[in-house]
Amino acid sequence: MDLTLFTGCMLFVCNKWDLIKDKERQAVAKEQIKKLTKRLPDLTPKSQIVYLSCTTAQLAQTYGVITSDFNQLITGISNLVVSSMQYNLLMYIR
Repeated sequence: MDLTLFTGCMLFVCNKWDLIKDKERQAVAKEQIKKLTKRLPDLTPKSQIVYLSCTTAQLAQTYGVITSDFNQLITGISNLVVSSMQYNLLMYIR
């Protein structure tokens, strides 16, 4: 199956990011990006891969704060919806 058409309609969420040691986060992220871009060459890691901790995001929301990681997730979901609608429209036109 050719996944290049669907690449724009994908969002990868790496939860429990707080459980990875600070020293290892960059290496883990690089390895994930390497494996994903090997299979999905058109993937845009900065906008399609989100690293966050839901526990931290929930705790911040109890204080009325939205973490930057959670904000990035919301933005990614928003972009995902737009991309999906554009893809569906393109398939309908064809």
